[in-house]
Amino acid sequence: MIWVLENNLCIFKFKKLTAFKSINHCVTTKIDDLNNQSSMGFNLGYLPGVNVDSVATNRKKVASLLGVDPGRLIFPKQCHTGNVKEITEKTLTSDLENTDAVITNKPGTALGILTADCVPILLFDPVNKTIAAVHAGWRGTVSKIVLNTLSTMTQRFKTSPADVIVCLGPSISQKNYQVGPEVLEKFRELFKNTSRIIAHVNDEGRGNLNLWEANIRQLVEYGVQKQNIELAGICTFENTNKFYSARKDTIRTGRFGSIISLMP
Repeated sequence: MIWVLENNLCIFKFKKLTAFKSINHCVTTKIDDLNNQSSMGFNLGYLPGVNVDSVATNRKKVASLLGVDPGRLIFPKQCHTGNVKEITEKTLTSDLENTDAVITNKPGTALGILTADCVPILLFDPVNKTIAAVHAGWRGTVSKIVLNTLSTMTQRFKTSPADVIVCLGPSISQKNYQVGPEVLEKFRELFKNTSRIIAHVNDEGRGNLNLWEANIRQLVEYGVQKQNIELAGICTFENTNKFYSARKDTIRTGRFGSIISLMP
């Protein structure tokens, strides 16, 4: 990933996506500019107790950065599901309830995911000019949210997995993500080999989970080419100077966005 200051916003960009002129994208941070590094900072999430006007202003800044109308900056109502929705001109806010991935082929539309440890995943089909944004926590990963997204792209837009560029954004690393035995069991049921997905299981059955590897494994097995996958490799838990982390700062912390847009 590339760390840049653009339009007075401190953001990251994926190297693989910057090669395409038909899209724009960004991964925001908690830093608005180099002089604003407060605990809530550049928050994009409408969370209990936050200043809604501030969030609205922050979202407008992101829309401007991406060159889209603020009304076309779309965030689903994430609920840790495997549900995917296509975004059209007729899509209503109510249509986005209980949704953790969004796709579109409509120029001038930006799709975003809000996270604070879960894995944000951006996808781009350069052949059929289709984009997607995916929210993959452990529940979404077990529900095969990224595969559901690719499948929907294939059905709706004839996307071939071999053509898709996939980028996994900053999220919690295996080193800092310990979960209970009931969660680990779900991953053992999903994968035949969990040697790189589960580690350091203790006497109580708790162990460290690798969401990066779990999602990449699903992508490759579905037909995405390894050379088309970019992993940020940035742990949110270890980098709270730039990113929000629910595990470190509690669930009430802010949210940063991973957003991709099709140019008009």
